[in-house]
Parts: sequence; structure tokens; C-alpha cells
Amino acid sequence: MTVVVSSAKAGERQVVAALMQDYLAEFATFDYVEQDADGRYVYPYLPHYWEDPHRYPFLLRVDDEIAGFALTRLEADPANGRMVMDMAEFYVVPAYRRRGVGDAAARRLWDLFPGNWSVRVLASNKGAYPFWKQAISSYTDNQFREESPQRPVGGIYTFTFATGTDVDIPDDLEPDFLDY
Repeated sequence: MTVVVSSAKAGERQVVAALMQDYLAEFATFDYVEQDADGRYVYPYLPHYWEDPHRYPFLLRVDDEIAGFALTRLEADPANGRMVMDMAEFYVVPAYRRRGVGDAAARRLWDLFPGNWSVRVLASNKGAYPFWKQAISSYTDNQFREESPQRPVGGIYTFTFATGTDVDIPDDLEPDFLDY
């Protein structure tokens, strides 16, 4: 089984949008997700991933089959102003879960963008928390920081850690460069 992470091209935007509907439908089981008049879940930031040079959309594939998506973004940490890569959204389709696909894809993304990372998980997302804690712990050899939610309802776990060495990501990075 080969896991491939590749940048989602403009022509694949609808593939990510379709996967986003599945992701948000699952998300809606433990948190409120807005729907439009047609009953589709709303994720207003998706277009920005093909417009903003600091946002990166990815498709996950297993042996050439679509297995999920990841959305990452480079942002300033509000606590200290330091640039950090954020795993904004991450989704593995149910058929590929518990088979190492999510772990392999996350590792490839962390390797692709060396530097400071943050991964946030809603406390109500009971399946995601153990996945991320194990994946990050294994990848960093337990060299990460975890902040627990300040409140039990609507709270967020935040994992922060570093990968490789800190680098600046150029504004004009070509999407094809991100394929591997």
C-alpha cells in the first residue's frame, strides 16, 4: 500500500469540495456546522487554498485511489508571533482508516514543511484526539507540547512541535513543487 500526498490542483478543487462535505457531515455529529439553503455544509475558507500563497491544499491517495485531503496554512502564532504551519483540516475516508494512511500522510506533510507546527483538535472529536496524540508522539519521539482545553464543551487541544529545521516558505512556491 503506497500513500501519496500531492498538492490539489485547481482542476481537483471539486474533488476536495466533495470530500469536504463528507468531512463536515462527520464533524456535524459532535459540533455545529452551518448548512446553506440546499443543505450543503458551508466551509467558507476552501477557495482561499487556491488563492492565498500561505495556504496549501493536498489530496491523499492510496495506490492511485483518493483517500482523503489535508489543508495546511502558514500563520503567525498569536502567542509569540512566530511563524507556524497549521494543520487546518485533515480527513481520511473511512475505508482507509486504521490502516496507517493518516499517519503516513501526516508524516509526509510534516517532512514537506520543516519548522514549527500546530495541530488543534476539538475536545468533542473523540476519534481525532488519540490519533493525533499518537502520530505526533511517534513522529517527534515525545518532543511536543500539548495544551488541554480550558473548557470541556467547545474546548480545543493544541499540539505544538518542530520538524526538521525552520525554513521560510517562499510566496511564489509552485504547486507542482509540492508533489512527491
